[in-house]
Amino acid sequence: MHTYKLPILALLLFYSINANSMTDTVITLKLSNNTFGTLKLKNISGLEVPLNGPLITFNVGPGTKEFLDIPYPRPFTLDKSGWQPRRQKIAPVSLDLEYEVHGYRCRLKTRMDAPVGYGVLEPDYKPDWKITVEPSGNGQYKCNATISKKMTKPPFSYMVDFSISK
Repeated sequence: MHTYKLPILALLLFYSINANSMTDTVITLKLSNNTFGTLKLKNISGLEVPLNGPLITFNVGPGTKEFLDIPYPRPFTLDKSGWQPRRQKIAPVSLDLEYEVHGYRCRLKTRMDAPVGYGVLEPDYKPDWKITVEPSGNGQYKCNATISKKMTKPPFSYMVDFSISK
């Protein structure tokens, strides 16, 4: 009976050292319509959880702002007291969407990578956030996107300010 205690204790120690937790990285979109037309969501990809309704539900009225939270579940190794010899590798988070107003389209692409890097005493995540906009159509409108808030610890959620203006 005593011969099984050592392997069980070793397994418990291993799992406590390498504890992972599913957490949601959330991309919060702050959508600002600074035009006199309705911003119409034409396309969205990269979702891991389906939207709560058809694309028309996410249109943005003239002169208004809307917030949209998009979750991405990830198995991060969360910080805890004591030494952590390894971190769970996670898949990148990416979102690609396109809005249209009066024939003008603006495509937003955003991506967050959190590769595991070498730390001073133990490995750590090295998050990197990227964002691009691709306008098309007539030149009477302008689209802009910036990352306004970032969490520097897991789950590395962030906010994107996305606007189309006259």
